[in-house]
Amino acid sequence: MQKKLGMLTALLAAQLVLAAVLGYSRPAADGAQLNAPLLALGGQRVDRLEIHGPGQQTLQLAEKDHRWVLPGSADFPADKAKVERLLGELKGLKRGFAVATSAGAQQRFKVSAENFERKLVLAHGDQTLATVYFGTSPGLRQVHARTARDSAVYTTGFGLYDAPLNAADWEDKTLLAVPAGDIQRIEVAGLTLSPLKSPPPATAQKTAQGVAGPPPWTASGLRAGEVVDQTHAADLVQQLAQLTFASMLGRQADPAYGLEQPALTLELALKDGTRERYRLGRREKQNDYVLQVSTRPEYFRLTSAAGAALVKSAQRAELVAGAAPSAAGTSAADPTRANAATARPPHPASPAPGASTPATAAAHPVKPSAGGPS
Repeated sequence: MQKKLGMLTALLAAQLVLAAVLGYSRPAADGAQLNAPLLALGGQRVDRLEIHGPGQQTLQLAEKDHRWVLPGSADFPADKAKVERLLGELKGLKRGFAVATSAGAQQRFKVSAENFERKLVLAHGDQTLATVYFGTSPGLRQVHARTARDSAVYTTGFGLYDAPLNAADWEDKTLLAVPAGDIQRIEVAGLTLSPLKSPPPATAQKTAQGVAGPPPWTASGLRAGEVVDQTHAADLVQQLAQLTFASMLGRQADPAYGLEQPALTLELALKDGTRERYRLGRREKQNDYVLQVSTRPEYFRLTSAAGAALVKSAQRAELVAGAAPSAAGTSAADPTRANAATARPPHPASPAPGASTPATAAAHPVKPSAGGPS
């Protein structure tokens, strides 16, 4: 009995010592890891990023020739700013407190190799630099995370919505935009619009701040009495310069795109000599539009609002306006005037001294001289 009591006492003492050691050492370890970088990249450059989700969903981004592309979409251009923003966020992640280390906890927090909300692989060429698992969220912009090199589960500041799995969320939506200053000619609705190279002072446009604005547009193909509507011409140019698409539809043509009888056809001539032909079709069932540009092999979906606005701005009725009555000796179709106020009639020429005007002569007939015929 005394022997058993001694053994139990020794066992209890050993447990107390072990608990004291663990209680002393764990805070020190946590303190050393707290706010340390979650990912150790060693300053190496990332040029490939894989995003995995539940159900074997996978998306890959890769940098080629200094631009980010989507290899799964035939190297379609990706939004470079969005990719670099995600990489910057990942590199800046800090470790919070370790909440668990067991395999069961990894499953529970959805950061195991088999069960996760997101698995991100950062690589340079064929070399994997880091793998991180993101799982459940304990709060706003907080998520449980674990790296492949660590069994501990940490909390860190990250939102899963910053790593979407849909390729459309990564496409460069500004791919089709053309800088306004590069447009040298627009052929649309029977008109050929082009900016005046050196607009006369009377037609030079200014912004509200008094700074010189875009040059006025002239056109060939105007009928008698028509002038370019400068406001609507500038609006068309602005829409082409800020053109964005909703998603890329692939390279396969489809009769449902409505391009056999397009709602809009126009052609651009650019400063570098490039010519771009646009065809825009309407999909009635989907209530949207499909755009094809001659310089790209893909088809692009435009929202109903974006497509309708482009069609409207390219109508002849929008681009031309009736000319104001003109004075003698001036062109009746001055292509740089639009929505001009009605011109005043010219003042009659001043009569020579002593001479009477026709109106005066009619109002004051000359009386016959004395002795003349009665």
